[in-house]
Amino acid sequence: MVITHFHNDHAGGLEYIINNFEVKSKFAYQPDNSEFIELKNNDKLIVDGVEFRIISSESTQNSNVNEKCIVISGKYRDFDFLLTADAELELMEKINGEFEVVKMPHHGSRYSFNEGVLKNIKMQIAIFTVGKNNFNHPSKEVIDLLEGNSIKYYRTDRDGTIQIYTDGKKYKIKLNR
Repeated sequence: MVITHFHNDHAGGLEYIINNFEVKSKFAYQPDNSEFIELKNNDKLIVDGVEFRIISSESTQNSNVNEKCIVISGKYRDFDFLLTADAELELMEKINGEFEVVKMPHHGSRYSFNEGVLKNIKMQIAIFTVGKNNFNHPSKEVIDLLEGNSIKYYRTDRDGTIQIYTDGKKYKIKLNR
């Protein structure tokens, strides 16, 4: 299990997961207790043939928890994906690559994704993990940017649970509304 950062919307179910599933290892970036193995920038984990590379801010001075979160670049054979947690622009601007699927940063905040980030990150599918909120996530600017670049996107608030299946070459998206 990897905790990207300790905000409630990312780690609030931690106790339930630990109590109800077999968790062999617990990882976090700048963990707040010794139960977790600390992840650092450029660390790699390989689980069942899937390679996970950790991307994190080099600065530990920033008090913004979102800037202390980790982004995970994943690869399974020819299938590449990016899990961005609540990364802000400073971290997102450092990422380059081509991905079949990108979990959009910070629920689609305009402060986490812009045209400059999109130039560095090529994607086929964008996924927003978002529920009802007072922040207008995902932002109209981010949606317009994706639509203007013909990038298909899914949203958990409208599409329900989003599952991605891949054999490492092809992939399919299943929605559970």
